[in-house]
Amino acid sequence: MGVILEPMYSDRCGDFRPAASRIYEDDCSSRSLTNQFLPQEISYTSEGNTAAYIRLDFENDDWEYRVAGNIGLRAVRIENTTRGTTSFPEQLTQYPAPEGWDPLNYNPEDYNLFATSSRFLEQTINYMSEDFRNFANGALVPNEASQSYTKYLPSFNIKVELTDDLLARFAVSKAIALPDIGNLRNNTTIGVLGHNLEADRLPAYWNAENPHPDAPSDSTTGLPVDASGNDLEQNLMIDPESARINGWTASSGNPFLKPMESVQWDASFEWYYDDVGSLTTSFFYKDLTNFFINGGTVREFTNPETGVTQQVDVSGPTNGGKGSMKGVEINYQQFFDMLLRCVERLRNASKLYVY
Repeated sequence: MGVILEPMYSDRCGDFRPAASRIYEDDCSSRSLTNQFLPQEISYTSEGNTAAYIRLDFENDDWEYRVAGNIGLRAVRIENTTRGTTSFPEQLTQYPAPEGWDPLNYNPEDYNLFATSSRFLEQTINYMSEDFRNFANGALVPNEASQSYTKYLPSFNIKVELTDDLLARFAVSKAIALPDIGNLRNNTTIGVLGHNLEADRLPAYWNAENPHPDAPSDSTTGLPVDASGNDLEQNLMIDPESARINGWTASSGNPFLKPMESVQWDASFEWYYDDVGSLTTSFFYKDLTNFFINGGTVREFTNPETGVTQQVDVSGPTNGGKGSMKGVEINYQQFFDMLLRCVERLRNASKLYVY
């Protein structure tokens, strides 16, 4: 007796197959596909992006320092619709139980425990509860989701010429980054946590204390033997009360992802000490919200064919909280005109450091 781990899916048809050779895993028959993918592998996403922008430029040469810059505002409206499927798990086993078999009420002596016909008694999936079987029926449910939002993105930029060769710049703006279109997919695939079912194996039914009727009279194991006199291998049954799963899990896209937003502050000083040389120092700071992370949530899913509801740990892309980013950038550039012609191709040197 001991704990056994058994994969939720037992593929008797082989491992990965190219699209042209797709099969039905329950009976290994060939699929006729109108394209190269199964329905649960396809999602449709449409996105509309409408934007308007206004900018006001300004400049003044009359002050002590020459000043130039602009003020702008961009309005963006995003509309997207995604269609896909929720794929419920499917009970696949090489040795399904006979129709009407009750794992809580059967007599082992009604089956030949040494024959392939009784191998179903070793399969944990055949002992799972009715709720499990009704939830994991391979149902495929279409999904559709839509969202729209409008963002207003102001910006301000100014340049001040402190001297003929020294400039100062300052900018502040709001920006957004749209989620990757693949993360918006509306497909959810449900499976078993850890991909394993668990159960406790019962002791061998036929043994020295309970010998099989066909066991030799001098047998010390109570098992029948083959033509060579070796004990036959017995199919071991499972304690039906112990059959269990650790939980349901799912991977999913997120059709309701919001764009990442950033308020950006930048300041720089630029010294042009030569016609072909400069030294620049820049400082930046960004306030970030809704940045993209992979996270998990617990959601309830109801199988529409049976009405069974289960809680599922769903992992996939989501929006995070708030964060910030800051740093300094130093850039040095110079042309070495004094080098010899033989190394003239090395005249240009540039160094960039960012912290």
